[in-house]
Amino acid sequence: MSRLRFFSLILVTLSCLFALGTPVLARDIFIAGDSTASVYGPEVFPRMGWGQVLSDFYGDDINVVNMARSGRSSKSFIDEGSFAVLESRIGANDILLIQFGHNDEKTHSPERYTAAETDYKKYLGKYITMARGKGATPVLLTPVVRRKFENGVLIPTHGKYPNAVRELAADTGTAIIDMNRLSGQYIDSLGEEQSKTVYLHLTGPDGPTEDNTHFSETGAFAMAALVVEGLNGLELVPHETVSRIFLRVEQDGSGDVTRIQDAIDKLEGSSDPAFILIGNGLFEEKLYITRDNITFVGRGRNETTVKTTQLRAHWRATHDDDWGAATINLKASDITFLKLRVVNDYGIVHGDNSHQFAIRLMEGTRIITEDSVFITGGADTVSLWNKQDGMYYHRRDYFEGYTDFVCPRGWSFITDSEFFSRGGAAAIWHDGASVENKKFVIKNSSFDGVANFILGRRHYDAQFYLINNRYSANMADRPIFRHTYADPGKNRPNLWGDRAYYFGSVKLGDPYAWLEDNLPADLLGITPIQTFNGEWDPETRLSDIKAQIATYETSSITH
Repeated sequence: MSRLRFFSLILVTLSCLFALGTPVLARDIFIAGDSTASVYGPEVFPRMGWGQVLSDFYGDDINVVNMARSGRSSKSFIDEGSFAVLESRIGANDILLIQFGHNDEKTHSPERYTAAETDYKKYLGKYITMARGKGATPVLLTPVVRRKFENGVLIPTHGKYPNAVRELAADTGTAIIDMNRLSGQYIDSLGEEQSKTVYLHLTGPDGPTEDNTHFSETGAFAMAALVVEGLNGLELVPHETVSRIFLRVEQDGSGDVTRIQDAIDKLEGSSDPAFILIGNGLFEEKLYITRDNITFVGRGRNETTVKTTQLRAHWRATHDDDWGAATINLKASDITFLKLRVVNDYGIVHGDNSHQFAIRLMEGTRIITEDSVFITGGADTVSLWNKQDGMYYHRRDYFEGYTDFVCPRGWSFITDSEFFSRGGAAAIWHDGASVENKKFVIKNSSFDGVANFILGRRHYDAQFYLINNRYSANMADRPIFRHTYADPGKNRPNLWGDRAYYFGSVKLGDPYAWLEDNLPADLLGITPIQTFNGEWDPETRLSDIKAQIATYETSSITH
């Protein structure tokens, strides 16, 4: 396929949906369900329920009240009192999504078990009656599938329960979203191996996890997209048709193009939000990005690699500036990179550890990276440089290099990430010149490297917030310091003094006095929005991006 794929959020009425009467637009969406829909905290990430992310598909237009709880059946949800709380809160024009079944099947648990053709229907009927009595609209959902393959074929695991829901919907004239069918189509289309990404197939210090019932973040968004598609088909919630561009890059020729840069070039002349979905493999190419509002999505930080071998000094010998010196070269705003490995291996190959970029921003702002790896064999691995209004957000990333290998100019927020220093020089650097409140915030992250690596430095005014981070025994006993040049003309005045703040440091080996808490109490809970002075909310944008990707992926498969 060589043409652009323009994807609009499709308004469909599925064959298994029953839209009844004149649609009434929802006020709130309530969810009564089990662990597949419930909310989980960050301590168990990536485990997430589909109800946890449903609101990301609606923004501020719809309020989602997720009352689903792990381990509940249609019976135990009522018996324990959750049903009564739900009844007290739901009201006219609300929607009640009802999804049970996983725990109703458990014959060994009498407090939860319900027989499919009798008690299961009876208890589900209580939710229908209650919702209608409150002026709300009940919607039945068949249970989502478990991942069980035999000889490459997805095997049903819910017995008579999905059909019992279908029969109840027909008998009572209740709207239904057949999630068992929809999720089954989706998982079957992914296949036995790729479908592992939807569930909790993880590796960890205690060995591998193979949970084929509960969802990863990817799976939660995919299931939520199917629910949204069902609600759109029922015309119970307001929705809009928005044009977006999706392009697939596959080296085997099965996508729209075989090179990433070719996909970027195809976007010329368009302004719709664009998504470039990149398949497995090593892409040995430089990327030049000048078009705003593009999201790049790989298959995983170990599956999709973009690599070049380029020393900055060699590039500058024949070019006027750094445009082209990096693996990824940016002159654009609102650019997002997900699940990618980006490498500039010049120093690894040739032993020269001077400046070499994995990613270099020369113009633009609002750059996001998540679940990605950035590696060079030298200095300035991640060089996002816009000292006027640059804003950068990184989550669950890995950074590796020699000197100043994460070196933002502007405002930067990094969380849940790893830093590894290949050399003894400073790992991080910040330029906060010209604006007093520029910040470089690093939270819940770890630092390691070769023996006696130094944490950080600055050339000019800077402001570091290092909160709840872990530091290896290899880190040198040297606080973040100001580097000065031999040429006095390069040493700018320091307007605001040394600003390096620490809180909750965990240091292996001998403790260092300079790591003791000195962060002002009112800044302990600093958020990305606060970091960016209320001008940018990258976490909300990320959720919106993931919702759009999930909608595209599930719709392109189920239709």
